[in-house]
Amino acid sequence: MEIENTKEATVIELKNSRVFIGVYLVPLFIIVPLIISKITVQSIIMSLIVFTYLNIGNYIAMRNIGSIETITLKNESLIIRRLKRNKKITYEKEIFFDKILKIYYQEIFLGFHKRNFNFDVKRTLKIKTYFCIYSFGYKMSYEDFKKINSIIEEKIKEHKNYIKKEEIEKKYIEIYNLKVEERYNYILNKILDEKKLFISEKKNNFIINEDSEAIKDLEIFKDMNFEEIDFYIFYVNYLSKKEYENKKVLVGYNGIDGKEVTMSKLKEDINEIRDSRSILTKKILNDTLRV
Repeated sequence: MEIENTKEATVIELKNSRVFIGVYLVPLFIIVPLIISKITVQSIIMSLIVFTYLNIGNYIAMRNIGSIETITLKNESLIIRRLKRNKKITYEKEIFFDKILKIYYQEIFLGFHKRNFNFDVKRTLKIKTYFCIYSFGYKMSYEDFKKINSIIEEKIKEHKNYIKKEEIEKKYIEIYNLKVEERYNYILNKILDEKKLFISEKKNNFIINEDSEAIKDLEIFKDMNFEEIDFYIFYVNYLSKKEYENKKVLVGYNGIDGKEVTMSKLKEDINEIRDSRSILTKKILNDTLRV
């Protein structure tokens, strides 16, 4: 087994060193009858018929077994190929990672089974999707399977993480593209809804954001050390302490800008939102009681 890593893909190659016995049986079935019987027109014709029939089977068998098998792992899919010794592709199938349900090893059992030209029964690595099961590795050992499976699983994991990151970026790009004032109000309301926030301190100043997924996965926050803190603890330990009143706070930072306020101004704005919510709640309650 050979593994080649490039920027574009990872290629796993298996070479089938086994020689298909049909390569030797076909000439044998032709030469022996000719030697035993007299060489006549009829015997030559029969030999040609047998030769043609057996060679068709031999060709199908060699095509299905393949001298070389490869798995090419790309960013979002893998490609199974079977090739002749001259690198000509005889089989090719692309399988997308999000379609894969299971990868498993299937032992080769001795015994009776349907005899046909499908040699996948002797391919031990199985890839199950919603509608099909694909096979790789003609008479491949379990040790080779484990190595290949770990590489595939790592690629699938990378793909899932990439998709998750894309979804998070798509989700928060609208938020972090809001105008500074809109973003500021959104973050404050979200903090009050979630009862938590994320704070990063730098040179006695603070950066405040709200969402853990955005902070964890967005590129703009990768070099910042944010700490999750309960809102009420933040209120007592920061907003209510005189020593922090004039400290600068950057709220809703998106990598370019954010709303810069003092800690006292932040407290004032938070209290204003809380008061407005309280008034609205009382109004709704009173209206409900009247009804």
